[in-house]
Amino acid sequence: DQNISQHITLQDVAAAAMLSPSYFSSSFKRYTGSSLIDYTNAKRVRLASKLLLNDRNASISEVAMRVGFNNMSNFNRTFRKYIGCTPSEHIANNTKPKKQDQ
Repeated sequence: DQNISQHITLQDVAAAAMLSPSYFSSSFKRYTGSSLIDYTNAKRVRLASKLLLNDRNASISEVAMRVGFNNMSNFNRTFRKYIGCTPSEHIANNTKPKKQDQ
């Protein structure tokens, strides 16, 4: 979680845990219910969702890079997979317009 925005490979994580990649992968999936890639992508998208809604000055591409995606097409596809809409739609659906004084 602390390195979620870094390029993380199964081999790197397995080595840090002092396990073989194969054993780590099967143990991780048994424990979490998802593969390392799915787990990492879900975490990145949740973080991106929060950043998009809370940091209005950051662009979508800036947020994508900040959470560890280096390809906008991949970010948009992955975001839609986990959130159910594009980043732009997510922002539009979750921000309320300011009430104007009447």
